[in-house]
Parts: sequence; structure tokens; C-alpha cells
Amino acid sequence: MQISLQEVAANAVQARSRIRHHIYQTPLIPARRIGHDQGAKVLFKAENFQLTGSFKIRGALSKLSSPSAQGPLITASSGNHGIGASLAARVLAKDLTVVLPDTIVQAKLDKIKSFGVEVILHGVETGLAEQHAQQLAASGSYNYISPYNDAEVIAGQGTIGLQILEQLEEVANVFISMGGGGLLSGVGSVLKTFRPETKIYGVSASNSKALAASLTAGHVVETDHFPTLAEAVAGGIDPDTITLGLASAVVDYVIECNEAEILSSAQALAVQENIIAEGSAALALAGFNKVAEKLTGQTSVVLLCGGNVDHDYIRKAATGLAQKAKIRRRLEGTTSGAAGGKSFAAAVMVLTIDFNVQALVMCDPKGRVDTAVVAGKRPRTVAFANCFNAVTSNGVPHYAAASTIADVELRFMARNVPKRAASVVSVLTEWCIIAILVKSFQVVI
Repeated sequence: MQISLQEVAANAVQARSRIRHHIYQTPLIPARRIGHDQGAKVLFKAENFQLTGSFKIRGALSKLSSPSAQGPLITASSGNHGIGASLAARVLAKDLTVVLPDTIVQAKLDKIKSFGVEVILHGVETGLAEQHAQQLAASGSYNYISPYNDAEVIAGQGTIGLQILEQLEEVANVFISMGGGGLLSGVGSVLKTFRPETKIYGVSASNSKALAASLTAGHVVETDHFPTLAEAVAGGIDPDTITLGLASAVVDYVIECNEAEILSSAQALAVQENIIAEGSAALALAGFNKVAEKLTGQTSVVLLCGGNVDHDYIRKAATGLAQKAKIRRRLEGTTSGAAGGKSFAAAVMVLTIDFNVQALVMCDPKGRVDTAVVAGKRPRTVAFANCFNAVTSNGVPHYAAASTIADVELRFMARNVPKRAASVVSVLTEWCIIAILVKSFQVVI
């Protein structure tokens, strides 16, 4: 079933009449510093100040207050939708079960349980939790509510767009984080219906970008999902999701942001704007920052979708990024003293700096990867984790060395070389690279 932008906008108007007494009209806050250097006017639509700390309460209330929400209900969530749906169930006296991934932030899990709903933990990411909830619903015991692939949920999220239109006479650009696409579809449909000249930027986390990849491909595709600060927008999307068609119709530009950019934006919100926002909200700002130079003289709204911060995860990512910066400085110092131009250290520097920060957020305090975290990932990711630990020295990880060794190991695996021969080559490769690293970095192993 496909739905038009105009139908979404009309549904959003109806949804607002049902939910307006249960939600906050969140403020549109002018930025103190962000955007000033580029001559851009920036305002934050602060859904991080919403009743449950996230926009998700809008869609949940819209769905649970609709005629279709009857009988025992089941939904799935990475946390924020679960919180919103659980509160909505209590307010509207609905029987609700919430399926959550095993990796859910403890604070969000505790919040969901506090509303008295049934909770099931399943899978390592939201997509797997959704599949499990759908399977339980298919048994006939429940009616399934998608956190994004549902017209009434999308209409509820669209009420944010109605508020933006009422709060701001003119808006050139709106930056929206992309997960399953419910928020993007709802807000984008309302804005494109009533103010079609507004440009919609969909911002995706590089570590979990199913919707962004699907928009590029023109159909739903699956991607690998890695740990991300924007955990609220992580996970796959349904093969029949109505959000893909809506997103294709409303999005003018798609921007991908890595973990360093998300973390930097979260820090900027806290330090420069005195706003505490979760990673998925900082993702929208990271998208703005990547194109800010092009938006001089324009008014842009950055939608801060939530404020339920995973403090432990941010602390781990910040530590990892600090380690990365330390290695970069060491490499730069080594390279600057090398004669003859391009040295091995220079090549290592390129590999090290370019390596995805996903490895950093999987490290323990000593800089070693928990291989259980990467179990079931792509072979190169698993091989990298094993080699990463093998070449960790005094808590300082040598990413380039691990990456090189992983490639060597996989080449031998692909060629079906006997395990004993592959193991010998792998060990020799490790020692060769470690020896070169010792010489290059003067590291005591």
C-alpha cells in the first residue's frame, strides 16, 4: 500500500486533534553560535524536550488512539519508540508488549518497564527485534504496530511539521535524521504539501544506513549494521515499507555522517548551545555542518529528535576518538622526521586515519575488541577484530597493522589454503608488521 504526501498531511492534521492534549508543543530555539560563522540562520526544533525525551510519543499516540489499535498489541523498538508506545498504552489503557534488542540502553529499558508493559529482549539490533515481533503477531496472538511502517505512526510524526509551519514564517532547509523513515516521511510530507519550496535533507549514520542505501538503489536493500552513537536510528527496514516511497518523494538531498562527525556535533550542542541531545539528534546537526558553507543567508531547521543520551556509549566513543587522535599525532611526528618523502609510517597514517571509528567503540578500556560484539559480522570484520587484539600494544591499538593482517588472512581463506599454511603466513605477517611498527613508532612490545 502506497500513500500520497497529501494524504499523510491530512492524516497529520487529524492526528494532532487526537494527541495534542498528551504532548508538548516543543520550542523552535535559535542557535547561539552554530551557523554564525557561515552566515546561516539555524533553529533547533527541540523534540529532545518532548514528554518522553523523544518525538516518538507523537506517532505512538497517533496509532494507539486510532480505530485500528484493538486487542493485544505488540511493537518493536530500539528504545525511544518503546518508551513512547508504553506511555501511550498506559494513557489509553491498551494491552501492549514491546520487543527490544539485547543491546538496548539500560536507562531506556528501565523507563519502558516503568509503564507496566510486557517486555521481550531479542536480537542484537532493532531489525531483528522487529522481525521477532512480526513473527509473534503472525501467530495470531497480537496485532503488530510498526515503529515507522504505518500510516498512523507517520501521521503522528508529521505533527512536528505542522508545528514548524506555525512557528516559522519562512524555512529554506530542514535537516532530519534517517532511521526507518517514519519521521522523515511524516515531517517531509507535511512540509512538501504546504511549503514545497522547502528543501529536505535526510541525514544517515554511515554505520547503519539501510534507508539511505535503499533510496540510492530505488528499492529496499539490506546493509551491515555497526555500533553507532545514533543508535535510535539504527537497524534495517521492512521489505514493503511505505516510508521508502514517501522518502523518495520528499528528500532533496541525502547526507551520510560518520561517528566522529556525530560525536563532534553532540559536543557542539552541549558546549556551544547548552543543549543535551542524543546521538540520533546530533546526527541531524552533523548533516547541517557538512553543507553549512552552502547555506549562507538561509534559514535552516535542525530537528533534534531526542535527548535520551547513552552516556556510557558516548564516553567509550570519545575515548576511542582520543586514542585515534593520539596515534595520528604520533604518526605525524614520525612522518615529519622521515627522509626521502613517503615512508612506511606515512602509509600507515593514511590507513589509520581512514579506518572507520566503529572499531573504536567496540574496544574495552585496554583498547581490545570484544570479539563477541562482532560475532556474525562480515568475515573481514571478525578477522580484523582478532588481528586487532593480536597487535595491540600497551593499550594502544595499531589499526593499520590489524587491517593489513586481516586482509592477508582472508586472502588465504578465500583461496582455500590449508589452515596450517595460512596460520604460518598469518603469524609471519603479524611479526613483520609489528617489527616495522616498533621501528616506526619506537613502541615497546
